[in-house]
Amino acid sequence: MGVDGVLQPPDANSTEAYRLELLARSLRQLLERQYLIVALLTRFGPGQLTRKRLEELVQLLSQRLVLLFESATPDFYDRSALGSSIEMLFESGLVEEDAQGKLGFDDRIRVPGAQVERLLPVDSLQAIQRITSADAVPGAAQRE
Repeated sequence: MGVDGVLQPPDANSTEAYRLELLARSLRQLLERQYLIVALLTRFGPGQLTRKRLEELVQLLSQRLVLLFESATPDFYDRSALGSSIEMLFESGLVEEDAQGKLGFDDRIRVPGAQVERLLPVDSLQAIQRITSADAVPGAAQRE
């Protein structure tokens, strides 16, 4: 905190700056993963994907993102990490599974995506939007 009570970044070469950068990288990957999941759900629409298929697509597209952004760590596309991110949407009530195993959701699912859009860098958003476009996602054109 600065002298006038305004938040200021730490000196660039300080330990605090290094710690802040590590925290930002971790949060960025979490936010990218959540944005990818929401983008896929909205790309296919309610009642089109099963949880298993969503997990498969998220893992595949996460691997593609790692290739685009070499800075991403391998745990970015780790199955358990992806499963936890998907589980958070179930626990929050944003996604539900019907009797046939299809995933349902309403327009509330767009809220987390819109919030993340304000936090992620433009290059990350564009990359995720590009890899979740109908012609880039296996099965998206014909809708599962």
